[in-house]
Amino acid sequence: MEIADQLDRALAQTGAIVDAIGNDQLDLPTPCEDWNVRTVIAHLVRGNENTAAVAKGEPRQPNPIADVGEYPQRAYQESVADVRQAWQDPALLDQTFASAMGDMPGRVLLTLRLSDNVTHGWDLARATGQTPRYDDDIVQTALGFVGSAFGQRRPVGGPFAPPVPVPDSAPPIDRLAAYLGRKP
Repeated sequence: MEIADQLDRALAQTGAIVDAIGNDQLDLPTPCEDWNVRTVIAHLVRGNENTAAVAKGEPRQPNPIADVGEYPQRAYQESVADVRQAWQDPALLDQTFASAMGDMPGRVLLTLRLSDNVTHGWDLARATGQTPRYDDDIVQTALGFVGSAFGQRRPVGGPFAPPVPVPDSAPPIDRLAAYLGRKP
């Protein structure tokens, strides 16, 4: 259950960033073009909700942005609790589930969820003046996943810009952000 443990830590570390966001920061722009802080949180909530839903045999919601109401920070924490509850059975890791990227084994779906939370956690930290703090092994898992899922080529009009060069000495979290087209 290594990926489940890593996801649990990634959700907690992203949760710390989300919890530190003030309501006066929800409309700030983020490195995600056209998405403000509230929208990025709402995207994470929807991804978490969908990941929990498929584990419970429920349908995914097609809209990538959830309605997080007046308290998006609370909505994020509730979605985290739902993911943790839904994925307690280790047998789920080898089952196949539908995702926005097609059908995939549970362990790959959890790796996608980890990668999305870490990447957008970086976006939220950057937008709100925080320093993102993620365990290096979690970031390495995300880097490995996005490297195999996206390679060096990005589809035109896709969600990620071409990789941005950074020194090899850059922190792993900044290398992940740069790989996905963000400027650390």
